Amino acid sequence: MPDKSYLRFEELLEIKGITAYKVAKETGITTTTITNWKNGKYVPKSDKLSKIAEYLGVSENYIRNGEEKPEIPTFEPEHLELIELYSKLKEGQKSAVMNLLRSFAL
Repeated sequence: MPDKSYLRFEELLEIKGITAYKVAKETGITTTTITNWKNGKYVPKSDKLSKIAEYLGVSENYIRNGEEKPEIPTFEPEHLELIELYSKLKEGQKSAVMNLLRSFAL
């Protein structure tokens, strides 16, 4: 059974919509390390846990002890409205909107 630190790691993966494999690949930590962590055979040492925490945007202490909950971004009402309106567009319209936004962001 995984320890609490792995359960927090899994929760962060779900919140961020990424996989453990992606974290392993992006941080250079082996999938074996993460699998052993999941299976309760191993808890990553500080250097590895620090890389994982940095990648996930939280403190190592949060993963280890559950302290300092991660900041989950909040959206202003205008952002939510943009998301809602964008989701109602057809694919061609979405592409045109994205191109327009990109031209303003330059």
